[in-house]
Order: sequence, then C-alpha cells, then structure tokens
Amino acid sequence: MTMTPLAGYSQNPSSFAHMRPRPVVVALTFAAILTGMLVSPFLLDLVGYIYGSTGGSPLTKVHPMTYLAVLAFLSAAISRGNPLAYLAESVERFPGTAYFTVMLVFMILWTLLIQRQPLTSLIDTFLPAALFIFLISDLTAKQHRILTILIHIIMNANALLGVFEVSTGWRLTPITLEGSVVEWEWRATAFLGHPLENALMSSIYLVMMTFGADRSVSPAMRIGIISLQVFGLIVFGGRTAMVLGFMLLGVRIVLLFFSLLRGRTFDPRLAGLVVMAIPVIIGLSLVAIDLGLLDRMIERFTNDGGSADTRLTMVRIFNSFSLYDLLMGPDPVALTAKMYAEGTQYGIESFVFGFFLQSGVLISIIFFFGLAAITYDLWRIGSRICLLHIALFYTIAAGAASLSVKGQSMTQFVILFCTIEALPSLMDRDPA
Repeated sequence: MTMTPLAGYSQNPSSFAHMRPRPVVVALTFAAILTGMLVSPFLLDLVGYIYGSTGGSPLTKVHPMTYLAVLAFLSAAISRGNPLAYLAESVERFPGTAYFTVMLVFMILWTLLIQRQPLTSLIDTFLPAALFIFLISDLTAKQHRILTILIHIIMNANALLGVFEVSTGWRLTPITLEGSVVEWEWRATAFLGHPLENALMSSIYLVMMTFGADRSVSPAMRIGIISLQVFGLIVFGGRTAMVLGFMLLGVRIVLLFFSLLRGRTFDPRLAGLVVMAIPVIIGLSLVAIDLGLLDRMIERFTNDGGSADTRLTMVRIFNSFSLYDLLMGPDPVALTAKMYAEGTQYGIESFVFGFFLQSGVLISIIFFFGLAAITYDLWRIGSRICLLHIALFYTIAAGAASLSVKGQSMTQFVILFCTIEALPSLMDRDPA
C-alpha cells in the first residue's frame, strides 16, 4: 500500500496544497476541532444552548463545531484567491470525500423535500467530518504536529476526567434526556459527552497507540497512555468497545512476546518501565475494586439494560411496514409513533438498521456507497495497520445508534485518524 501524505498532498508542485494556509484559516480549523472534541451536546444544553433537547432556536440545533468548520473551509477557499480552483483541487486530492459530500447534499435534499424530516442529524454528524479531511490536509507539518499533540492531551485528559468523575461522583456534565437528568447512570461523561461515544473514542485511541501510531511518542509515554485508556474504558462502560479494545491489546502483547522468543531485540529501558508499571496498574486496579467499579462492570455485562430486547424490537418495527415503505422510507410520523410504542424513541441500537429504517433501503445504499468512499480516502492516508482502526470504529458504531442519530462520533474519529494515525505519512513530505 502506498501512503498518501496527508498534509499538503498534491501531485502538482504549484498547487494550492503547497501554499501555507492563512492564519485565520488555521485559527478557525483549530477552533472547530477543539470545539468538537471538548464541547459535548450535554455541555451545550447545560449552558443554555438548546441542542439535544426539544425547544429553542433552530440555529442551536447545529453544533458550534459545524459552524466553525464551514467558516474555516469557506475561508480556505476564498483566501487562495480562486475558490473554484481550490474546490477542484480538493476533489482531485480526496475524490472519495468529495463524492461523500455530494452524496450528503443529495441526502439532505431528499430528507428536506421528500421525507420532510429535520436536517441537523445529517449536517452535524457528517459534514464536519468531510470538511476536516480537507482542512487538516492543508496544514503544514508543524501545524499538524501541534494539532496532534493537542489531540493527545485531550484524549488523555478525557480519560483522567472520566476516572475522576466515577471516583468522586461529580460530573462535568450530567447525562440528560429531553432536559431531565438521568440520576441512575454511573458512567462518566467527561469531555466527549455520552459514555458510549467516550468508550468508542477511547477504544480506538487505545488500539492506535497499542499498534504503534505516532512514532514520535516515547515508549514510557506510550505505556502511560495505554494504561490510562484502559481505565478510561472501564469508567466509560461501553461493553463492545471494552471487549474489542482489550482483546486487541492482548493480541498485541502476545505478538510482541512471540517476537521476543524469535530473537527480536528490545530496549532494556522499556522492559524496566513495564516492570515498574505492573505494581502501579495493580494498585490502581485495587482502588477500582474498592470503588465498586468491578461490580458495576460485571453488572453491565450480566444485565444489558434491555439491549437484547431492543435488537428484537428492530425486527418487529421492520415487520410493521410494507415493502414499499422499507424501500423508500416509511412515513416519519408513523415511524416515530411506532418507535415510541416500542420504547426505542432515542434510536435503533444499530446505525445500519437505523439508516435503512429511517431513510429507506434505496437511499441508504447510496449513503453507504458514500461512506465507503470517504473511508477509502482515510485508508489512502493511513499506515499499513489503519484498516484495523477503521474496522474497529465501524464495528463498535454498528452496535449503537451512533451514526444514524445526531452526534460527533464520525467527526471525532476523522480528527483522531487524521492526526494520530495519518502522522507517519507526513514523513514523505517537505515540512514547508
């Protein structure tokens, strides 16, 4: 596989990609990314920006991150002097992302004109993800490195905050449903908001660092990051994310062990760090047990809170509609009434089934072609192991409503991927 350098990629040396982005574009790009990683929907509702709850202005139904990402992209196009030429080159550099964006516009028009449904779910969930691929690719190597460091800091601060929340009972933002606080939920919300989104990102970040993403991270720092994300996964409580993350961590450890048996050399300092880390991990594990986290996790696996019944409910909902409705998308009012009757008004616990049910099979097929196209672009800019991270994201996301409802998980994955995972491809580029 030939990696495509992410930052400033272009086959044409006189192209826009080799032009340093204007400070205002860089500032807007960083502001949009940091807002997407640090400002959760729960936080927006908490400060009075009515985002996830009913009521409020239609303008507040769009995340500030999306507004900033659109401003950054428009500024990037205008600042290059020839917006149309910039757009044309963006299509040339990332054709899959361009196709995904066109597909998204078609989906938005279909939703607006045919289904007459709210548009913010499609806009917020997918538009910033596509724009960030273009915007991050415009950064210089130095700017990209600064952004990568910030993402490392945010991901580890997020895990630390999650551990603190569960340990103390304090919450940065409580979990709310339609403005009501969910009192019984023990899982942490931290910066990313919903525990499942936290678990999804922590699992992917854990696996990325486990399999060697960002070679500039020292062995000591890498061990610390991995250990912290392990505890982050526990306090965020996502079962699928936890099982897959820990399983892949175990696979990596086994592979390293067998490579040592085959005579692979290793740094003695790394072995010393591992030895020192063991009592620390044991101590933290004992603290976790004392806080009751082990009991809570066992309960999460033995009592799924109705998740299995919800998956059976999906079958009943599908059987409630005709073949024509399933192909073209059922009447939104009838679908909403059926979901409320079945107790799934907050979303089907599978974004794949959620799309097929909400948009219809024919439109959903178009969407999944677009999703495959943007995934192809991510594969082009990633390392040899990047397919593992992409597969992990979609596998975990497929077990929840995730991409079929309004949320930041797709965008956060793209940010994580284009910084932590795509960094090795920068080595092929002159850091202008």
